[in-house]
Amino acid sequence: MKVLRSTSTLRCSLIRTLGFFGLLAVGALAAAAPAAGQISLEDAIADFEFREIGPALMGGRIADLAVVEAKPQVFYIGTASGGLWKTENHGTSWTPLFDDQPTSSIGDVEIHQENPNLVWVGTGEPQNRQSSPWGNGVYKSTDGGITWEHMGLDNTKHIGRVLINPRNPDIVWVAAVGNLWGPNEERGVFRTQDGGETWEKVLYITSTSTPARSTWRWIRPTPTRSSPRCISGSARGGASTAADPGAGSTAPWTVARPGPS
Repeated sequence: MKVLRSTSTLRCSLIRTLGFFGLLAVGALAAAAPAAGQISLEDAIADFEFREIGPALMGGRIADLAVVEAKPQVFYIGTASGGLWKTENHGTSWTPLFDDQPTSSIGDVEIHQENPNLVWVGTGEPQNRQSSPWGNGVYKSTDGGITWEHMGLDNTKHIGRVLINPRNPDIVWVAAVGNLWGPNEERGVFRTQDGGETWEKVLYITSTSTPARSTWRWIRPTPTRSSPRCISGSARGGASTAADPGAGSTAPWTVARPGPS
């Protein structure tokens, strides 16, 4: 019995020893073998592509839509925080135009209908709310949105309206809300007469007005007149009009409808 027990114990010890050295041998071979079947992380994910999985509304509010009147299948939309988009097939497909710009918040889009390749964009959504993203002024494209040039008014923050003089595209008006949450000189109506090289403030209330009460939201022409007329509105200043305010006229703005004191 003692001999049998000793033999059995010896056999178990031998098996354990062989198993241990076997594992060592396998590990050594694995370490020494070339990693022919392995690929780098870069190669492994090279064919992966990002895809949108939501949320669907982060681009948010549509701030403006501008249509090429001679080709209504071509139009632009500006979004509160999703940039500027263009379609040339009635909206079947869309091309993003502002991905390379430092802001993705659009306030207004304006097309010169006589030359639809001339497009102006005012940045910074004008819908005043606690989560409104801001912009950095105005941009101009002369090739239908392929390329853009920043034309200044950096500190206007939020632009509610851009208007191109239909007879002289070098004359452009911009209605700027300004800083929503504090005093700001860059609010009111601005005008350029040289295609955006220089700007002058042609209508202004005060920098210390409560931003929500000094929101210049829109200017528009009156096409039935022989000379263009602009109308600008704000909560505090009411509505003001100016006859031919961009053709070199020095005629002052007239308060057409006073706002609250």
